[in-house]
Amino acid sequence: MTVECGSQGGYSVTIDTPGSPPDHAGHRARLRGRLLGRGVHAASGRSGPWVAINCGALPEHLIESELFGHRKGAFSGATDDRPGLVRAADGGTLFLDEIADLPLASQAALLRVLQEREVTPVGGTRAVAVDLRVIAASHRDLEEEVAAGRFREDLLARLAG
Repeated sequence: MTVECGSQGGYSVTIDTPGSPPDHAGHRARLRGRLLGRGVHAASGRSGPWVAINCGALPEHLIESELFGHRKGAFSGATDDRPGLVRAADGGTLFLDEIADLPLASQAALLRVLQEREVTPVGGTRAVAVDLRVIAASHRDLEEEVAAGRFREDLLARLAG
């Protein structure tokens, strides 16, 4: 497991576990990444919550709503306002497990949140300021994903600090 730490903007640690097989060894690597992330959060002195999400487990049509929240009526089934996981982690740490599974459009939206330190819910017109640390993990080599055009180079650079 490789660990890259950065401090740009005060919020980025990337935990990359390339080449881990999808069996017990891969599970152990993911568990180590989650435990290391929790340790970074606990040692950070941030008073906000630890919020973890497995990006690979989210249906593609719900990713942005889950991450960034949505306004009532933004799409069918949006019966009320939801803040999303980014806002839920405000003041704390957002752990994005399997970040390489995010579609490119969602990667672009996440990059904007990290750069601007604000999030706009789906269907919303006003951005909301957020202060969070993002920790991301993947079993894939993110540099290889960038070379293959499946992961944004600018997002990798922002996460790596």
